[in-house]
Amino acid sequence: MSSTTTETRVHGAWEKVHVRRADAADVATVARLDAACFERPWSTQELLSLLTGDTLLLIAELQGGAVGYCLARQVLETADLLRIAVCREARRKGIARQLLTRTRVDLERQNCETLILEVSESNRPARELYTRFGFTVVGRRENYYPTSRTGSGSTGATAALVMSLRLATTESAECS
Repeated sequence: MSSTTTETRVHGAWEKVHVRRADAADVATVARLDAACFERPWSTQELLSLLTGDTLLLIAELQGGAVGYCLARQVLETADLLRIAVCREARRKGIARQLLTRTRVDLERQNCETLILEVSESNRPARELYTRFGFTVVGRRENYYPTSRTGSGSTGATAALVMSLRLATTESAECS
């Protein structure tokens, strides 16, 4: 599956969201999205180093421009959702859900059984998205995400919740 197109509401009108596989030519765009969405963005070089045969990189486009991406890496029957981001002006329009859906479909076709991720315990919107999508909390990692400096100059860290989603692989579908 090279691309999917769905519709979402933007300013009261329906717009087409195009989700497609990205490649090395898209890394600069992904790096710009990453820098706009994360306090500690990954460099273009870091993103390029992740693009191997086991990596799934999807990009979401709305009105001709990139508005989000999803990056997952599969090792045997398990995949890690490394990053998912949607630019601020395109949030709350179902784009992250569309990226997750396409990620699930592509991983299931590769006989991946489980998708796992870490999410900051303090990131309520992301936790709610993942829970609605079917992820369950399977663990907790203390002091996983560094927090910003406070007025006193001290730093801290927040816990990460480890969440897991069981996928319906081709093999498991044949067994039922």
